[in-house]
Amino acid sequence: MRRLYLAALAGLVAAAAVALALTLSVLLEVRIEGVVEVPSVRVLDLRLTVDRERGSETFDLGEVEVPGGMLRVRLELVGYEGNFSVVSSGVLRLESGERRYEIPMPCAIAIGEPCYRVMIVIPGYDESMPVEGGTYRATLALEWSARGSGRFRARLYLETVSGQPQIAIPSAIARTERDGKVAFELYVVNAGAGSDKIVRAYAMHGGRTFEAVPETSIIPAGYRGWMRLTTVEPVRGVSPGDALVLRIYFERSGVHTISVVVSPGT
Repeated sequence: MRRLYLAALAGLVAAAAVALALTLSVLLEVRIEGVVEVPSVRVLDLRLTVDRERGSETFDLGEVEVPGGMLRVRLELVGYEGNFSVVSSGVLRLESGERRYEIPMPCAIAIGEPCYRVMIVIPGYDESMPVEGGTYRATLALEWSARGSGRFRARLYLETVSGQPQIAIPSAIARTERDGKVAFELYVVNAGAGSDKIVRAYAMHGGRTFEAVPETSIIPAGYRGWMRLTTVEPVRGVSPGDALVLRIYFERSGVHTISVVVSPGT
């Protein structure tokens, strides 16, 4: 009986060994090599044909996704060859609905001839300029004066510097309107490199809270100017000299709470 038990046990061990060997057998090995080339910058190749002494041409650059922040155009002369001279200036235009930015680029290219420009600082060209984020249609207009024959290569870069907004409200005025609503005039400064947005705002007086709506909610980077908010409903019992608390919720800068004294109304 004992011999039968040992024989059965030996058979089970042998079967388990065979099953283990079959489980560990490699039937197929697949080696995968991937090549990833996803450009982070859209590159356009333009050919400018200069076949007369003076001329101009406009290029449609398509749609450009611009984040809110500071924007600047930079043109770099890569190289040239031949016996020629050329002076070229340009204008880069960005359009999205009612928003429109136009950046002049005087003396963008000057080869073999001097180029004289007005010595003023041009926003977007000599220094960064604030822009609102969005999808823009871009066009590039170039004009030139040239002579001789040859070729040149240049690169134009549209650059943005995105960062955090720095919102400050150094001055605020409140006035009662004829319909009983309260209008707030705020001097808003965004000293940061990123835009911000007013999500909601409330005015508080006498234990009551009133919603206030801004005329425009976007505060671009580098913005300095007056903004207007008006309560949705009339605020009863408010007189000149009363103090109202205005609480503004910004998308990125958090909550700003200010106390505003009511001036005589319109």
